Amino acid sequence: MAIVKMKKLSLSVYDNLRDKMMADLQKVGCFHPEYVEYEDDADFTPVFIDNEETDFLINEINDVVLFLESHIPEEKKGFFEKLGEAPPIVSVARMKEIYSRFELELTLRDIRSVEKNYKENLAKLDALLKEKEDLTMWREAGVDLDIINGKSEYLAAITGYIPSSTYEDFVNALRASSPYVEIFKAFTTVSDTYVYIVFLREVSETIHDTLKDLSFAPVHISTRTGNLVEVLDDIDEQIVKFSSRIEIQRLFIIDFTHFIDTLKIICDFLIINRKRLEAQGKGAKTESVSFYGGWIPAKKEADVRAILDNYTEIDYSIEDPTDEEFEQVPVALEAKLLSKPFEVLTRMYGLPAYGNSVDPTPHLSPFYFIFYGFCLSDFFYGLIMFVAFGLLARKSRKKPAMSNFMMFLSLAGFSAMIFGVLFGSFFGDLFTHPGYFYSEFFANIGLIDTLESPMLVLYLALILGAIQLIYGLFLNMFIQMKTEVIPALWDNLSWIIFLFGFFGWAVLVWLAGLAGIPTLGPVGVQIAVYLMIGGAGLIVLNGVRKAKKTIGAKIAGFLGGLYDLYGATGYISNLLSYARLLALGLATGVIASVFNYLGFMVLGDSPNPFTAIIMVVILIFGHVFNLVLSAFGAFVHSLRLQFVEFFSRFIRSGGKDYEPLREEGVYNQVESLEAVRK
Repeated sequence: MAIVKMKKLSLSVYDNLRDKMMADLQKVGCFHPEYVEYEDDADFTPVFIDNEETDFLINEINDVVLFLESHIPEEKKGFFEKLGEAPPIVSVARMKEIYSRFELELTLRDIRSVEKNYKENLAKLDALLKEKEDLTMWREAGVDLDIINGKSEYLAAITGYIPSSTYEDFVNALRASSPYVEIFKAFTTVSDTYVYIVFLREVSETIHDTLKDLSFAPVHISTRTGNLVEVLDDIDEQIVKFSSRIEIQRLFIIDFTHFIDTLKIICDFLIINRKRLEAQGKGAKTESVSFYGGWIPAKKEADVRAILDNYTEIDYSIEDPTDEEFEQVPVALEAKLLSKPFEVLTRMYGLPAYGNSVDPTPHLSPFYFIFYGFCLSDFFYGLIMFVAFGLLARKSRKKPAMSNFMMFLSLAGFSAMIFGVLFGSFFGDLFTHPGYFYSEFFANIGLIDTLESPMLVLYLALILGAIQLIYGLFLNMFIQMKTEVIPALWDNLSWIIFLFGFFGWAVLVWLAGLAGIPTLGPVGVQIAVYLMIGGAGLIVLNGVRKAKKTIGAKIAGFLGGLYDLYGATGYISNLLSYARLLALGLATGVIASVFNYLGFMVLGDSPNPFTAIIMVVILIFGHVFNLVLSAFGAFVHSLRLQFVEFFSRFIRSGGKDYEPLREEGVYNQVESLEAVRK
């Protein structure tokens, strides 16, 4: 992948042609508009576009669609069927035709009216059901709502609750306070007892004073009047009435659901219009002329010129951006087949800056592919990922973003298969241990035993790390050479020479000796030492070169060069970070082997059906757990090596995403201009 070359488009257009011109540019779908900057001058004013009505309609349609869809029974579809679904394809011309013929405001008003009545009745029904539930709990107590609400001339009553543990004491104390009181138990919860208390009005003051001293908590149950049984019957009648109303309104709602597809098309049409209006609002204008600026891909220049040349009243220019304008240029990444799935990693980090960097995707792709397999390093774990995510990628091909991510995970699984063979891991040692499901084929296919030769695995990991770090410096040198050749060579080549010597000695001599691998030999060691010395000298000389032409400045430059040489510790730290490849690769195999051991330990020397089932459960659970844990760990740690150790060597981040003015909706896929031409 590469960063798409952009060109600056500046144009001026008469106001009466502004909307038509922007609509034509929207059809091409490559113009990224920017706000036009101008000095505070009475001759220029912002282009004012009123989107309030369009925004209101879009929000209304979205709300109405959501309401209508909630009343459609969800169609049962399998996971793969849902994954393979794609939105309908509709042309803008068809959208416009539907919008012009459909009575949108009248339909929205009718649906909103039904929705309002439906929700009001539903709220009343819910309140009635809650009230019935609450009152039913008091039914056994013989509650009279007239007495509770003060409608009786001689009697008064109160409802509430007390702690269940004090119920007997409560009853005795209340009866002792007055002979004209009666207590009825309604119901009991885990900790409280609810009671209905009836008493003569003339002793109300005494009863209330006593209740205050007895931890009584009053509860008001209803404002209705009459006998509770009659009230509950009345509530049942109201529930039936409101339920009937709701069912009738549901029929109206279901009848309106056939408008959903039409409303979605109209919503997308309004969204397309709003985008065009927002683009117009980024301009500046005089009395009758509007001015616009933005960016287009260089490869689309001919298409844009073909459109603008049709307007004799338009003045425009297309030119390359200056170095000062690079920060304003949006970044688009040009997809290549092999590295396209790995673009998701670049976007996680952030887009590279235009003009001062490169697209890191094709450079990180082979390294990430290798590192992921190194970390997961089990053939069957990789096979599961390769097949499962490969099928998901194929099934979701109508959804490019999801399909690319699934393909990325499938490729990661393929890498794990390769390293699983290299390290001889097949569900750990399940097929290579003599006491398990031993297979001569699997036992002999592995090239490296990670547990017996961990230093050899570390050796490979650090070689890969050294290659990636030096490769990052080469990339940085080539990027700098676009503007300054000599400084780029001094700043990067000096470090490349030094690191070739240092990494050559550290990995190919010192670590190779620890791993029992043939080293470079005396001549190779001498070459590595000479490269280190030569590179260090060039780094110090580079500090002197950068200093001003005075003795004091040159001495300071020399000392600065020595300080720059101290940066070698950073490279050592970065190189050691690649040891995580060894750690994760070992962890995957070790954890898998532990679950294998546990499974066969349960099976024992005298297997039976029960222990065999337990063994199978342990193996399945253990390997699924290990696959998920190790796959996620491989993803994160391989990504960290790219973002921290690799990207820091050459990438300049901070790029602005390329967001061209396009005919794009939310619910439907807009038919492309190329498809229309065909």
